[in-house]
Amino acid sequence: MHNSWNEVIKNYPKIDELNELVEKIHSGQLKIIDLRNERLIATLADYNVKLTKEDCDYYYKKQFEFILSAIAPNEELNSILEELSHNYKLIILTNGKSYEQREKLKRLQLENLFKVYISEEVRISKPKPQAFLNVLENEGLKAEETVMIGDSLFHDIEPAKKIGMSTCLVNRKWHFDDKRKEYNGYKVNNVEVLSLI
Repeated sequence: MHNSWNEVIKNYPKIDELNELVEKIHSGQLKIIDLRNERLIATLADYNVKLTKEDCDYYYKKQFEFILSAIAPNEELNSILEELSHNYKLIILTNGKSYEQREKLKRLQLENLFKVYISEEVRISKPKPQAFLNVLENEGLKAEETVMIGDSLFHDIEPAKKIGMSTCLVNRKWHFDDKRKEYNGYKVNNVEVLSLI
């Protein structure tokens, strides 16, 4: 069973390439919030395991408990962010479930450093331009005076650039961006170096 589980985990991200889940996300046919269930169902279907939405919810509840147990604050990064917050308005715009995102921020000890916009709460998700415009409007900001720092070309960088924001890519492998064009703007390999920019 151990080898079988390793094989499932190895195939899990590949399911995006084997079917059209990524294209459905890009075209708006599938919501990000539903992607994880669809991906898990498709992955395990290859092993003749049929899952219900309830099965997926239980799996992700247990997975989230595991993830939370591994989250710890990064004191160095938090210190940098604290310093930046004296001169800049720090905002998080994230997709996901409210409880999960807020719990992660709490565990990272970031909840008081940022104004937070979560797709489940505001009812609009990235990459829709309105998600970004909503933040700008609510915070009284101008796009041309705002920098979007993100790790996804598709969800963060491209939509922010379209509405006139400056951008900085945290250069990580992100499955939605695997086949996207190269980004020639500001790039960092980790967020700690942002204090030097």
